[in-house]
Amino acid sequence: MTSVRQTRCSLCAEIGHNMTTCTLLSFRQDEAHSLYANMWQKWLQMYDIARVGCQTEYFDIAKDLEEKNERWLKKPIYFRLLKSYLNLTGRGTDEEIRDYMVSLYRYLVLKKNGLFPHIITNPHIIRIRNQYANYDYLLDTIQATLNTRQYGIIVQQKTTSNDDSLQTCAICYEDYAANNFVKTNCEHSFCQTCVTGMIQILPENKKLSCAMCRSNINNLSCYNSVINHNLKNILNI
Repeated sequence: MTSVRQTRCSLCAEIGHNMTTCTLLSFRQDEAHSLYANMWQKWLQMYDIARVGCQTEYFDIAKDLEEKNERWLKKPIYFRLLKSYLNLTGRGTDEEIRDYMVSLYRYLVLKKNGLFPHIITNPHIIRIRNQYANYDYLLDTIQATLNTRQYGIIVQQKTTSNDDSLQTCAICYEDYAANNFVKTNCEHSFCQTCVTGMIQILPENKKLSCAMCRSNINNLSCYNSVINHNLKNILNI
C-alpha cells in the first residue's frame, strides 16, 4: 500500500495546503514588501553621491547595495512572496524578475522623494518611469524622509584653497590639510568628523553652537566636495 504524500505549507509549516492558499499569505507578502522597501535610504545615498561626482564612494555604496539585494532576493521564501505580491509570477526568469524588482524600488524611492525633476534628462530613468508607472500605488508604503528636523544651517562650498599646510582641529587636536576643514560663520574651523559629531549629538530642542565661542552656527563653509555632500546629507539639505 502506497502512502499518500501530504502537502506542507512553506509559510506556516502546516500540512494540508500550500503557500498560495495559506491564510498568512497576504500578511507575509506585506511583510516582505516592507522589509525590501526599507532599503530606500541606500538608494538616496547613492543618488546624492552620484550628483556630486564622488565616484569612489558611489561605487562602494552601489556594490554594497547590490550584494544586499542579491542576498535578500536569493532567499526563496522572500523572493516568492515578493514576486507574488507584485504580480510578477510567470513574467520572466527569476534573474530577470530580480533585476526588475531592484529597478522598481529604486524608481519608487526617487519618485517618492521628488527627485525626478533633477534627472528628467536621464534616458534610463525615463524608461524606468514609463515601465513601472503601474506600481505607483506602492509609494504610500515608502518613507519620504529620514529626518525632518530643521537646523537652520546653510552649507556652502568654496573654491579649492591653494593652502596645503596642516591645521590642528580645536576639538580633537588632530592635524588635517586645510582643505579638509569646515569653517563656521564665526570664523572658527573644525575637522569634518568633529562637526558631524556635534550635529549628531545635538539635543532636539537646541541650535548648533560653536565649540570655541558658543555663537549660534547658521552657516558652514568647506572647500571639499565630499565634505560638502556629507554635511548636506546629515543636515538633510
